Formats: sequence, structure tokens, C-alpha cells
Amino acid sequence: MCELDSLVANIVAAEELARELRQREQVKYIVQSKPSREKKYRTEKIELPSQTVSGRLTIASVRGTGRIREILIESDSQDMVIVLMVDGMNMVPGHSSLSDLENISPYLVYLDCFSTNGSYVVKVSNISFIDGFDLYIKATGTVTVSKAIVIYDISI
Repeated sequence: MCELDSLVANIVAAEELARELRQREQVKYIVQSKPSREKKYRTEKIELPSQTVSGRLTIASVRGTGRIREILIESDSQDMVIVLMVDGMNMVPGHSSLSDLENISPYLVYLDCFSTNGSYVVKVSNISFIDGFDLYIKATGTVTVSKAIVIYDISI
């Protein structure tokens, strides 16, 4: 009788194992049957011509999901504030002058700010966004913006 009980227990265990393996195969099949849809991105570029600014200059206003590859702004003066709103959050420390940005840029991976040959350069890179971004400058005097370039990837 003991051998019969042992045999029945082994059969029950084998049936439970077979049922579990079938369930795993079904789950595996379900997971594999839904191909993952990889997002596609298009690279776009905004480049403004050289211009003199007093007040506000909108450089970019983008809606959608994507990643800012690079922003480059070059001017002849520090008399401006750069505002980069990404998904509703200002990514450039609030109301910082270019001299303030130059002091903190060594500590921020995504921000470079420096002066060279009488020009002031701000470079921002590698920032992802879900809803979009807005980029503008507010000149506190008269500023000539010689370069304003934005390169970004947007989901299509």
C-alpha cells in the first residue's frame, strides 16, 4: 500500500509540474506574440539668423516627446537670461546671468557656458522631454545673438 501511495504522489507531482510548464509556455507565447513597437525619431534643426535683441526672443517651441541633442547660443554680451522650459520645468537655473552660468557650468553635465574672443557661448545638451520644450532669451539690454541653433530628436 505504501508503494501505491508513493506512486500516486509521484503522478500527482508530475501532473502539477506539467501543468506549470504548460502555463509558462503560454505566458512565454503571449509575451513573444506581442512584438514590441520601437519608437521612431526624426532629427530636426532650428537655426535663427544673427539678430539684435532688446527684450524677449523665442528660439524654439516644440511639442511632443523626444530629446534635445544640443542647443548653442552665442552672443556679444552677457546682458541676457536664457530660459529653457522642459515639461514645465526650467532647466537653466532660474534667472541666472551668463556670468552665473559660467560659474556653475563645471558642475552641471548638460550645461556649458564660457566666453571666448569677446563672445559668450551657452551650450546645453542631452535633455529628454515628454510633452515638449520652450527656449527663449530675455535681453536685459541690447544683445546681438550671432548663433542660435537647436538640434533635437522628436518621436514620430
